[in-house]
Amino acid sequence: AINQGWLKGQGDILAWLNADDIYWDKALAQVARFFQAHPEVMAAYGEAVYIDSADRVLKRVTNIRDYSRQRLLSHDFITQPATFIRRQVFEQIGLLSAQYRYVFDWEYWIRVSELFDFVRIPVVVAGYRMTGENLTVTGKGKRFREMLSLSLRAGGGLNLLRFITRLLVKYALEKPEIPLQGSSDELL
Repeated sequence: AINQGWLKGQGDILAWLNADDIYWDKALAQVARFFQAHPEVMAAYGEAVYIDSADRVLKRVTNIRDYSRQRLLSHDFITQPATFIRRQVFEQIGLLSAQYRYVFDWEYWIRVSELFDFVRIPVVVAGYRMTGENLTVTGKGKRFREMLSLSLRAGGGLNLLRFITRLLVKYALEKPEIPLQGSSDELL
């Protein structure tokens, strides 16, 4: 469906928003101004927050990092609803892959990074809804296996080791990224 939308769309800037996610107030105007001010930028991503079913902020998405292609190969730090690309990127990279169900966005960012650098926009642009029904939450083992497979395919064994080490450290420090429904952190 995303591929079909992009193929039929007319705009210069492309993105997709899952049915349960939202753009933050004035986000699209901010992103448009950013791309207008930086015509050399082909792909950009902003900040995001986790929200609950009533649009209440649960916490900031804390795994977003400054762009590094090397890091992207073992860490999906680009949050999908906060990501925007120019049509030219889509025309050169092609369609999203149907090979993956849980990590197709990460796989696409990796392919984009082969030709274009991403730029991080330091503005909250999206609310990423966490209801317990998201593929991110319900995918569990299947999602994890896809993450392992993509990490290995993208960067080999050393890359896979980086991915596993990062997860082990995160969970050893008891700092899982995804909030539970009903939790809340200070935001801005």
